[in-house]
Order: sequence, then structure tokens, then C-alpha cells
Amino acid sequence: MPDSGAHWRDLTLLDLGDRAEYGGKAVHLGHAARLGCPVLGGVALSTWLYQRFVEQGGLLSEVASILNTMQPRTMPQFEAAAWAIRSAFGVRRMPTEVRQELLAAWRALGAPRVALRSSSTIEDSPTRSFVGQHASTLDISDEEGLLAAALESWASLFSAKSLSYAHRFGVGLLPARMGLLLQPMVTPEARGALFTADPITGDPDRFILEIHQGPEHGVFDLDPYSRKPGELSYWSQLRYYGLLLDERDLAYQTIEWVIDQGRLTFIRVRPATAVPAYVPARAVPRDLEPVALVTPGAATGRELQPYTPYHLSRHGLGTRGGTVGGAEPTREIQVCGYLYRATADADMGSALELGALGLMAQAVRTANVAARSDQEASLALNACEQSVEELTRGELASLPDGELARLLEQVRDIGDVLIARCHVVNDALRDLLTTLARVKSDWAGVSETLASTAGSAETGPSGASRELPGCAETWLLQEIIPPADVAQEGQRRVAAPVELAPIERDPSVVARLNRLRRPIYELMVERAHRLQATLERVWVAAARCRAREYAAVLDAGRRLHAVGLASELRDAALLEARELDRWLYGELRDEQVVRAVMRRRDEQRRAWRYAPPQTLGGQEQGSGLDMGGCDMVLRGVAVSAGAVRGRARVVRSLTEAPTVLPGEVLVCQQATYELSPLFSAVAAIVTAQGALLDHGGVLVREYGLPAVFAVTEITERIRTGDELLVDAVRGLVGRVGAPRSQLRIALDAL
Repeated sequence: MPDSGAHWRDLTLLDLGDRAEYGGKAVHLGHAARLGCPVLGGVALSTWLYQRFVEQGGLLSEVASILNTMQPRTMPQFEAAAWAIRSAFGVRRMPTEVRQELLAAWRALGAPRVALRSSSTIEDSPTRSFVGQHASTLDISDEEGLLAAALESWASLFSAKSLSYAHRFGVGLLPARMGLLLQPMVTPEARGALFTADPITGDPDRFILEIHQGPEHGVFDLDPYSRKPGELSYWSQLRYYGLLLDERDLAYQTIEWVIDQGRLTFIRVRPATAVPAYVPARAVPRDLEPVALVTPGAATGRELQPYTPYHLSRHGLGTRGGTVGGAEPTREIQVCGYLYRATADADMGSALELGALGLMAQAVRTANVAARSDQEASLALNACEQSVEELTRGELASLPDGELARLLEQVRDIGDVLIARCHVVNDALRDLLTTLARVKSDWAGVSETLASTAGSAETGPSGASRELPGCAETWLLQEIIPPADVAQEGQRRVAAPVELAPIERDPSVVARLNRLRRPIYELMVERAHRLQATLERVWVAAARCRAREYAAVLDAGRRLHAVGLASELRDAALLEARELDRWLYGELRDEQVVRAVMRRRDEQRRAWRYAPPQTLGGQEQGSGLDMGGCDMVLRGVAVSAGAVRGRARVVRSLTEAPTVLPGEVLVCQQATYELSPLFSAVAAIVTAQGALLDHGGVLVREYGLPAVFAVTEITERIRTGDELLVDAVRGLVGRVGAPRSQLRIALDAL
């Protein structure tokens, strides 16, 4: 391991938290190395060196002036701005301390030939890769070459490609900084890339292995979870490390690798970008009406954990999916453990369309509904309070299995009653506050933001909305089983309810109301105040039941673990509620429990790697473009999904790039970095060379550009002006045949 200097460190000492100091490329490799992955060693040089260089002579201010003056928007403008900035970099001398740090790091690496790679603070992020936009230099063997390469990488932060990419995605380059990565040169026997999901469909049950160089050249599917007979040993290594990084970081991974002296070596690791959301089509019911994903809290994408069989069974769904109906026109389904819901909009806007008498009637009605809801909730709470006290005290560990099962059943039933009552109270309070706000606006001319009513189990009753029609669903779906580190403690903090925004009588409103409206307004305020207090009381009791249920499930997990039926306490949640009860009662055999836990643990692991779509159902599935009217159909590799019809523009060299017009289909030899500024303008791209996982493929997917690569002789067989159909789902490119004249039809008939 090389030593560390003031502004450089051994790559293996870095982790993801060092991005601001060493850049994205370096920290992702360091992170992988810390997890045990076979990463090519090297030295990471701090962004301080770049910062020190651009501070001299006001260089960064000059770059900002160039960009502000030129305002580049097109490819020629990007190139002109990049040339001006590169010239400004070129006339600066490298500070002595910067030069010394670069040379010290190079000597510490001790390799005769090295590569100097860019590592900017904005590259290799979860959403933007900046792949190929910055400069790296290979085969450096002397000091002057090293210093020139460093200058080249720093200036490439503002290359034409980078300027275009940043402009397209709204990324600021001036605040960014450039780190450097110094690594020994390798002579690979094979090289390629691994993608831990299908980049076209988003399916994470397929690893895509692309071998660009070597005897096994081609594209292969790997099962993420099991080895196929006859697989090469380094394929198994790639699977293991790919899945390790994927599951550890909750992000699909792209791993660029080489075989060097018979050993697998990673040369780049980064989050995969532009991966479509996915759940298996077989798990989605046929003819499904539109439903939206339920996402408690701020979790999105891969961070969103699928609900366990216990949670789903508590919600009436179970491990086999299904729907839940109720008083509201609501339909809910679970798909691979993720909950989707379709709820008809409640008709609460009618009061807004009523006249003065209608609003008065609405005000009286909502006040009466609030009083009735308050009374019913108070009666329910009074009936349950004694039972809640009895069920939530005492040690669970001392209870026999049957007693624990009975306690679970009772605490679930009472908790559900209280949560259902919270739901009703929350809705009544929300409606009352909506009408109260309209009363204040129409009768007194006072506008205000609607007060909050009820919220989540973590924060208490602090916010309500139409998207979340009450607190019942939130509490029911709240994660009962905590992360492993918390589970070991056997404790869970139950947050106390947050104080509600007080609803008080507004003297300025009262002063503007007549004798008929004033008592109605005061009645509504009084009912709202009481309903708030009732909601808080019911919430506290319901939260106690949920906390006790959590503790009981966890204790059942301890018992399963003690007899060897579970590997950890949280495995209790892999059983449905009724299954857990039956095992505690002795009605479910141990072998049935073991089979269910093992199968569902595997299902949960797979499901957590899905990134569920925000919506499902109600979408027509396209069958691709009809190529029937084409006189020539060519096949290639679908790289970025989409379907386009457009006029071809054949570009055989960079000098022809300025001729490309917006909306055309770019036909070229390869999707090179230099052509990437055109990706924002063209409708699709078709190339003669390229692969699914190469850098060009990554870029077109980030641009959302339909693309078909590796179409043989496409630049010879297609001419500028040809009308093309590009089916980038099936990998087909068709040339639309010119319509025949009447004379041609007659001649053909003869």
C-alpha cells in the first residue's frame, strides 16, 4: 500500500463520504475495495490540487466570464467555449506545491507506466454518470507527461462534451471540482462490464455480462443468485461482488473489469443510471385499473423495502396478493410486497360551489358530523382503555406460547378498532377544517393555510392530506420489525404525538360576522378543538397497541430462533399473522415454518432489489412499429428503448456533425463521446458498432434517446434523407419504401 501525502491517499482508504475531496470515480473504487472487491490499486489525488490551480490569476473567474459571455447552446458554441477555457488553463503555470504533490504521489505508486484518470465531484452519481465527458490519459512514463495529463484532466471539466452534458441536465460545472486517480497500467487478457440489472427493462433478476475483449466475447445473462453449470470462475466472482455492492448500496451497479495476469480486477465501479422501474409482469394482475405506489416516509426506488408477509396479512392482502375494499371506493393490491392503491376522489369540493345558504348548511353538517365522530371515538376509547392497560404491561418472555398468541390476537383486534376510529375522526376533522377555512374566507374575508390534522405513526397527528386519507393506513403499514441492530435490543422507541396546531377563536373573524353566522363559526371552532383532543387521545392508545404488537412479534421471533426455526428475530415477520398464531398454538408443524421462512426470505431478498414503478395498470402495451411498409429491415442491438420515425442523417466524420438537424435520426459508425452534444437534438441514433453496456450506451440511456447499435453496414446501406423506422425495443431499423407511381404500378403489372 502506498503511503499517504498531504493531498493524496491510497485508494483503499477512501469511502463514499470522501466524494467532495476525491471525486466520484475514486471514492466508488475505494468503497468497493473496502468491501473486499478486487479493485486495481492506486493513489487518489485531492480536489485541493485543482482548487489551488484555478485560484491563481483568477482562472475560475475567467472561466465563469467565458461561459456568461458566450452562453453556449449548440455544438459549435460548446466547442468554442471549451477552446477558450482550455486556452486559459494552458497559459497558467502549475504552482510549485501542486507539482510536488503530483510527483510525490507518482513516486509513491512506484509503477513504471501509469494512467491518470479524472475523478470529478459530479461524476458517477446515482443519476448522472458524466461517463466519457472528462479526460483520462494512459501510458504515462515521465514527469512532464504526468503534469501535462493532470492539466488536461482539470481543463476537461469544461470540455465541449461536458458543457453539453451539463447544459442538457442542468448541472452546474463552476462549483464542481476535479480530483485525480493515479493507477498502474495493465495489459488485459480480457475486459468487459457487468450490469446488475437489465438496462432496457430494469429486470434485476438478470445480470448482464458483456465481454468486450477475450475468448468469450459476447453478451451473457447471469442469474444473480445461483451459478450455472460450466460457468467460468471469474463469472462467479463477478456475480458475488456485483450482488454484494448492489444490496449493500441499494443501487444497481456497473462494474468495468479486466483479467490481468489471470486475476479479476475492477477498474471502475459506479451506480447504474437511467434504469427503468420494474416489477415482474407475471406479478401484475391482468386488466388492472390504474393504481399508485404507496410510499410511507421519504423512501423511493431501491430504498423502499417491500412489506413482509406479516404486514401484508395484517392489511388483508397476504403473500398471494389480492384486494381490499371498504366503505371508501378503494382498491388495494400488493405486487411483490409493494402496496398499490387506487382511491376515488372524495366529493368534498361541493361546498366550494354552494351559495351562502349552501355553505351555511355545509358548516352545520360538518359540525354535527364532528360531534358524532367525537362521541363515538370517546365511547370506543373508554371501552378499550382498560384492555389496553392490561395488554401493554408485563413481561412477554414469561408467557407460554399459547398465552402470547392470545395476547397478539387481542392487541391486534383492539389496535385495529382504535386505528379505524382514528381514521374516522381524522376525516371528520379534515372536513371540518376545510369548511371552516371556506367560512372564514367567504364570510369574513380571511384566507389561511389549512391546519394539519393527523399524520404518521412516527410523528403523531401532525399532518393530513387527501393523498393519505387518514392515519389508519400509515400505522398499519408502519414497519413493525426494525433493522437488525435495533432488533437485537428488543426495544423500539414510540414517538410521542406532536402538538397539533391550535384551533382558536379568531376575534377579527368574529367581529366581521353577523348574529346568524357568528354562533355557527364559534360552534365549528369549539367542535374542531374537541375533536383534535380526542384524536390525540385515541392516537396514543393505538400507538401503545402497535408498540405492544411489535414487541410480541419480536418475542415470537426469539422463540423461533431458540428452537432453530429462524436465523434471526425478524424472521417472525416472514410468517403471516394467522400462521404465527397457529405455530404459537402448536397447530403449525415446525417443518412447515422452516419451508415458509426459507422461501419467503428468498422472495423478500429478490423483491427488495426491484425498483417498483410509481403507477401500474391502465397502460397500453405497445407491440413495436409496423415494418410492413419498409423495403429494407436491419437488425441490431436494442440499447435504449423507444420507437421513432424520422429522417436519416448519416454522419461519417465529426466534420459532418454540424449538418445534423433537430428531430433527425443520427446514423453513424459509433456513439462516441464527441457526438454526445447531438444527443439532445436528434430523435434517435443508429450505429454500426457499439454494445449494450459501453459508454455510448450509458449516455444514450441517460439522454432517453432511442438507440439501436451494431447494425451491420448501416452507414453504407442508409443515405441521408431516407425515412427510417427505429424500433429500439426489438432492435429493428426499417427504411420506409418510396410510394410507387401509377406508371410504375402499371409496368409492374405487365
